[in-house]
Amino acid sequence: MRSFIIASELGQQFKDAGETYRVFNYAPNIDPTKEYIVISVLTGQNGQFQTNVLNVNIYVPDINDGSGKKVQNVSRIRTLSDLANDALNEVIAGEYRFRLRKMPIFKVADFKQHAINCSIFFEILNP
Repeated sequence: MRSFIIASELGQQFKDAGETYRVFNYAPNIDPTKEYIVISVLTGQNGQFQTNVLNVNIYVPDINDGSGKKVQNVSRIRTLSDLANDALNEVIAGEYRFRLRKMPIFKVADFKQHAINCSIFFEILNP
């Protein structure tokens, strides 16, 4: 349910900006030359409030720098980071509250990609 809400929110934000993405709840075995999103729950604890951390990784293929070398697609990552920030910065959906914690960029080992790592804190009010 949690990852569905995040996927819906992120998907709607990207759709509004003319983007189409495949969203996974696992690391897919797909073509690393395509953009995709993977959502995973990192932590959780029970109590009156249940708190968790989600990772939303947006994978972006590197581009050719003109000399045949693959480099980070800075403008594309900036665009997607802005969309993710708008979609995930502060979201309240039903009994869920989501807040963007941080959003570093990292190079993906063994692939010619970089990823935007959206770390999201969320709370669930238990009935």
